[in-house]
Amino acid sequence: MNPPGFFPALEHLLGTTWMIGDSKQIRLRIASEADRNDIIAVINSVTGEQKYLQTGRYCSTPTWERLLAEGLHVEDGLLLLAVESREGIIGFARLNPDGEHVHGRKAGNVGIALLRSYRSMGIGAIILKVLIACALELGYGVLTANILESNIRSRRLFSRFGFRNINCRSIFLVFIHDHVNELYCELRLSRLREVRHHELSNQQKHDQSEASAAGNCESFR
Repeated sequence: MNPPGFFPALEHLLGTTWMIGDSKQIRLRIASEADRNDIIAVINSVTGEQKYLQTGRYCSTPTWERLLAEGLHVEDGLLLLAVESREGIIGFARLNPDGEHVHGRKAGNVGIALLRSYRSMGIGAIILKVLIACALELGYGVLTANILESNIRSRRLFSRFGFRNINCRSIFLVFIHDHVNELYCELRLSRLREVRHHELSNQQKHDQSEASAAGNCESFR
């Protein structure tokens, strides 16, 4: 259940059951402390592939511990959404402040992750749309994302939503014992109109057919 009254304009989005293909269903909701182990299991599963995330497994940070204890902190702009299917939690979406303001606007950093069997179905597009809508409700003016240059699927997904590459840096990945390039991407929400429920509904079929990436983009910040 989502905490009542936090996102009155988005309660329909966070309570909607999305049909994926002929048989799969997903739902997005604000994560709770009871989801902790399941979300960490998703993180460890994705990091175990050694392709998408910066670490080899879940790394505890103060921000992550706060999010896992309570998925929404309005005053600090922290948000963790659980993505669940009939089988349980299959992914998550994260939003937290990104240091100083960017272009004079409140900036937030986002990340999403999905279990392998739920990718390439358009789920990533649904998650990112809902996350953008939540960011607008929390007063963010700019969103940023850190994506490994080799993660082509996530790069395509975020680009579709208007994220643009701002810079690139070299980072060291422990699990491959080598340096790789990480892209820092940015989306100015002031250029977007608020994402509305009917827009999501009308475009759902389009997203499922065209979104080849239900990708993973996450960094432990």
